[in-house]
Amino acid sequence: MIAILINILTQVVQFIGIVYVVGFVIYLLNKLFYKIVKGNRAVCYATGFIGTPVHELSHALMCVVFMNRITEIKLFQIDEESGTLGYVRHSYNPRNLYQLAGNYFIGVAPIIMGAVILYFAMRFLLPETCGQISERMTALAQLGTADVWAAVQGLFQTMGLMVVDVFTAITTGYMWWIFILIVFFIALHMNLSGADIKGSLRGLPIVILFIVIINFALGFIAPVYGPFTNFMGLAGGYLTGMLLLSVIFAAICLLFGLVIRGIMEIVGKFRR
Repeated sequence: MIAILINILTQVVQFIGIVYVVGFVIYLLNKLFYKIVKGNRAVCYATGFIGTPVHELSHALMCVVFMNRITEIKLFQIDEESGTLGYVRHSYNPRNLYQLAGNYFIGVAPIIMGAVILYFAMRFLLPETCGQISERMTALAQLGTADVWAAVQGLFQTMGLMVVDVFTAITTGYMWWIFILIVFFIALHMNLSGADIKGSLRGLPIVILFIVIINFALGFIAPVYGPFTNFMGLAGGYLTGMLLLSVIFAAICLLFGLVIRGIMEIVGKFRR
């Protein structure tokens, strides 16, 4: 019984807690980036013309999967007043539990799909690096069995090693640069806005209930529950690893924003 409760808590933290935390952190980095560049339209187009459509299409894809009706969609636009670059509006039947639960996945879709895209981009463009990072993420999946302090230490150590893995792959040539461009375009827009989080909360209780039910249903069937928890732990480790990398790259984008602002101010002084 204790083992089942621990597994439920671990899965909730990995697939819900970390998703919300990372999504909100990237949201803050995204807002700071566009505030730093002062809404410069050229910068908005350069950084958002790929990341924003991917963000909105992620919402739209989950709307389709969970049979929510898309009422309006804007893949990319620059609204200088609100700062909005795109949006998806949808409706659902609140009496349909499947559609209701879908609100969670629709809300967090950009960060989940962003992590998936980054993983496969790495797998095809930097296969050796992907293999190294896969080992890191597999190790990350085992942190839940350690004590809290050891888990935190292991988490930060793994983050550092993954960053080193990515940047040492620069010797692979142009494939590395393509991957870095994809990361910068996608990572900065894997954000969860207040509206995304608010919308996802409608389906969150059902998702948590499902996690509880599936664990208790399989918890007393040892031949099935063991492989199930191993799979969930591995998936959680991979997701956590890619999300942490995304935060790091979004932070690097913010640093680039500071550089861009500095260049803009220098150019502005010369024009005067």
